[in-house]
Amino acid sequence: MNASSPLKTFTNLPLSKQEKITSSAIREFSEKGYHGASINAMVREIGIAKGSIYRYFEDKENLFLYVFSDSMDKVKQYLKNVRSQTEDQPVQVRLEKTLEAGVRFIEEHPSVYRLYVTFLHDESMPLRSDLLSVIRRQSIEFIISLLDTARSRGELKQNIDLDKAGFIIDAVMDRFLLARSERRAGSVTGICSADKAAVSEYIRQTVLILCKGFVHD
Repeated sequence: MNASSPLKTFTNLPLSKQEKITSSAIREFSEKGYHGASINAMVREIGIAKGSIYRYFEDKENLFLYVFSDSMDKVKQYLKNVRSQTEDQPVQVRLEKTLEAGVRFIEEHPSVYRLYVTFLHDESMPLRSDLLSVIRRQSIEFIISLLDTARSRGELKQNIDLDKAGFIIDAVMDRFLLARSERRAGSVTGICSADKAAVSEYIRQTVLILCKGFVHD
């Protein structure tokens, strides 16, 4: 069995019950970290016997890897939607829409994003190093795919190193979203403003600087 795959008894459950279990697990892992997370707390919230969870998952690590993988799949689907919906738009707009989608994802799935933030800081998380490498690579490859399309359309200079550009853009966007989720840090820059127009303008200016740079040619 794949390390992130649940037992067949879980996939046979109604989707509503699957969602109830995964939502509870995401909250517990995101708030308490891996070692601090309690299976007892999860089953109390879900309303099932403790032994039931082991009918669905081999162990705590299997449960964590499943909910983390499922959470990252939600993020990837968001990005795929942005890519398809902005296919005919200039790269600057596509990058803005990507960052806006990230902000929207945090608002719609706060526990999922909090799990990612916890994962960044909790070194006890299973397979943390390998999973972080996969996440960063996939994120950078997504940005590179947008840049590659833009270059083929003549929007970018032909000598731009897409790997380096993808790394820089991904790093800035990731830090932007972390600041958005960390109220204390975000309040310094205005990224955490409740005014959607103000946040959109901040995004526009951020992407403009990434695309145009700081100095005259």
